[in-house]
Amino acid sequence: FTIVRGLLRFLGENGYTVNAALHNCLFSGSAPEERLVDVLSDEQIRKITDFRSSHQEPIELRDTAIVMLGLKMGFRASDVLNLKFSNINWSKREISIVMNKTRTQIRLPMPVDVGNSIYAYICNGRPHSNDRYIFIRTKAPYGKLTGKICTKALYRMLPERRDIKGGSNKKRHIGMC
Repeated sequence: FTIVRGLLRFLGENGYTVNAALHNCLFSGSAPEERLVDVLSDEQIRKITDFRSSHQEPIELRDTAIVMLGLKMGFRASDVLNLKFSNINWSKREISIVMNKTRTQIRLPMPVDVGNSIYAYICNGRPHSNDRYIFIRTKAPYGKLTGKICTKALYRMLPERRDIKGGSNKKRHIGMC
């Protein structure tokens, strides 16, 4: 609608339409939407912490790093899967990305436990590959992960969440996703 509205505005302003205000006929937005936001319980966060300290297999290290990025830094799955080595400044302990959904550039401090989880995965879990993406497939051909891998990582840590659509602990927020 934004593009069509812009075209109609241009046509109206330049005299190509009978009605110069034709662009006002299109809806300019939608009504506020109320959604339930999933919030992990303290017990679930403790389980993630326990998983992190007791699991050292390659996929487990990858799962831990993925979940920690979401849990501690608030990254969406698309931003986690698009994370490249060039996005991390280890000496400044920060991550700089262009968020996939909003196309907004952000630079965030990287908590020590997140950095340690990523480092453990890179050193002890990630297959040897020159791929620029941090999170890659565990079997050849190596390459960027896709799909629901972030959700599956969380399910491997918290299997009880598989059967609960949207999670078990919900809080009402308006206009948030």
